[in-house]
Amino acid sequence: MRFELSRQANDQLFYFQILNDANQVILNSEGYQSEEQCGRGAAWTMANYNNEDFYVIREVDSNFALNVQNEAQQTIATSTYYSSRAALKSDF
Repeated sequence: MRFELSRQANDQLFYFQILNDANQVILNSEGYQSEEQCGRGAAWTMANYNNEDFYVIREVDSNFALNVQNEAQQTIATSTYYSSRAALKSDF
């Protein structure tokens, strides 16, 4: 897995994406004011995304997504939707 940082022209915020080994995006971050904050958020997410203390799996219309939360329980990244819990867990 790896991450990429980008800046959106429409809101001037920085975002990160976590990509799996097949280079598919599996997590998208919330916006950050600075590139440094975004990089720290990405590094923290890479270190903690699979720690059950820092994620919540939610179900929407029979699809599943993972929300990564920091110590303050703020969502910092959200996965793409998966058709089953097993499919979601296989990427993480």
